[in-house]
Amino acid sequence: MAHATVASLMRTIESLLTSNSPMQSLICDHREELCALREKVSSLEVFVKNFEKNNVYGEMTDFDVEVKEVASAVEYTIQPRLTETVLRENKSIIGIIGSRCFKGISNIWTRRKFRKSLQQLAKDIDHVWRESTKIQDKGKQVSKESLVHDFSSSTNDILNVNNYMVGRDDQKERLLEDLTGSYSGEPKVIPIVGMGGIGKTTLAKEVYYIESILYCFDVRAWATVFQQHNIKEILLSLLQSTIKMDDTVKTKVEAELVDMLQKSLKRKRYLIVLDDIWNCEVWDGVRRCFQNENAGSRILLTTRNNEVARDAGTKNLSMQMNFMDKNDSWNLFKSAAFSNEALSSVFETIGKKIAEKCHGLPLTIVVILSLIWLRYLALICRRKLDIPPEICRLWNLQTFIVQGPPGRSVLMTFPEEIWGLMQLSHLKLPRFYLPDRPSGSVDKGRHLDFSNIQTISYLSPRSTKEVIRGIQNVKKLGIRGGNEIDSNGILNNLVHLQQLETLSFIYCFPHFPPSAKVFPATLKKLKLERTLISWSYLDIIAELPNLEVLKLMVHTCNGEEWHPIVRGFTRLKLLLIE
Repeated sequence: MAHATVASLMRTIESLLTSNSPMQSLICDHREELCALREKVSSLEVFVKNFEKNNVYGEMTDFDVEVKEVASAVEYTIQPRLTETVLRENKSIIGIIGSRCFKGISNIWTRRKFRKSLQQLAKDIDHVWRESTKIQDKGKQVSKESLVHDFSSSTNDILNVNNYMVGRDDQKERLLEDLTGSYSGEPKVIPIVGMGGIGKTTLAKEVYYIESILYCFDVRAWATVFQQHNIKEILLSLLQSTIKMDDTVKTKVEAELVDMLQKSLKRKRYLIVLDDIWNCEVWDGVRRCFQNENAGSRILLTTRNNEVARDAGTKNLSMQMNFMDKNDSWNLFKSAAFSNEALSSVFETIGKKIAEKCHGLPLTIVVILSLIWLRYLALICRRKLDIPPEICRLWNLQTFIVQGPPGRSVLMTFPEEIWGLMQLSHLKLPRFYLPDRPSGSVDKGRHLDFSNIQTISYLSPRSTKEVIRGIQNVKKLGIRGGNEIDSNGILNNLVHLQQLETLSFIYCFPHFPPSAKVFPATLKKLKLERTLISWSYLDIIAELPNLEVLKLMVHTCNGEEWHPIVRGFTRLKLLLIE
């Protein structure tokens, strides 16, 4: 379903913005682009979820496919590009290339490349959104004008969206009554109070997009505050939903922005949401914007600070968020993980145990699910690492990358549980050994294998024929090792890789395949480095029928002269000798 794909992308972006990883410096530099992308994806997620329920005019099928393709492409691009940029910046470069000047230029270039990637991804999401508005218009549920505001806004008004939340029905009903009641006098302030991850923001979003709220208020605006708050940024976020923004507004000082916000709200019934207020200082900085003459207006605060709720809130309107019970915890886990599909008793038993361990905290459930559905994992290791079995429990993992200790090529090993990662597509480590598939891994007569595998590097040549059988669909393979070759090893069984197009060797001496027939006929690109083979061995390589690219890197061959045979390399397009 498209919603599951978009939800996964949303979790990826959220994890990037809240992570404390080596990527944090880079993320901070591009926080504005990532936040803008998050707002677009958040709105798209709500839209898709609603329309998957209604299946407007049966058109959702084609749209569903397009959304899934774009969302998957965005997720598969953003993480690898981010990791690639970080790895480039951390990579030590020797000699003159390693000068500070060059590194500075290199870092600027990689960061610009990442910024361009983010901008292109945002355009892709915009395209999908435009398609969604066409479906919305055809369904005639709301007009295009009321469906979407400028995407640059920090809030995107979406009509007729039944955002789904597990449990909290009583609190939701009470909150709606407090928001829509016919109060007179000054605007009412309604705090939602509770610990981090308890569901305050989710409840606020749930009511914010309900149709009755849309018709009840002339203006709605949302600002997310964050712990390190900035009053000017909060004011700009609110103004984006109340006036037509241009670049000149961002240049104004705080007092001017306060005046503009006051004028934009004058004589209007408004709903203002201030999400995640950490202290009373924030409320004191913005409360002056909300005049007492706006009868029926509401200000909704979410906070984990009881002092903020006490000082800002209208008497008897504060709402305390409590932990979810076991049933609601399981329902949230099930709906998020399996879209309420029918489950086997085994999955249900395991799922309920996981949900129970989350102790009623929605954020914990979401974090656990993000790990279960994790599709991209990149590690930077400063010392030798044996891959722990726990990683093999990431059932949906599709890309696994490890950068090893600088300047060293240590052999990393996987436990046999690695073969349980059936979705794995890309496996990249400095040098690693794959164990044989488990002898008991037979399901209906078929062993476990990496049926979706596309890329593997760098595999130890002592990996066996049994390993080759498990990676038969690989298209790009790197092999790295020294005196680790035997008759049952990988070099003598390459012919079984009938999908292989790109092959790289590092070291791998002294026993190269004695015939071109040992290589798969599908091979188009070959790279050799530090193999120390004789130049005459290239006569064998020249017989490869579809070889288009040959790269001979440092210390590939012994000797200083090569006398290639005339009849070979019939399809070669590129020859690189370093």
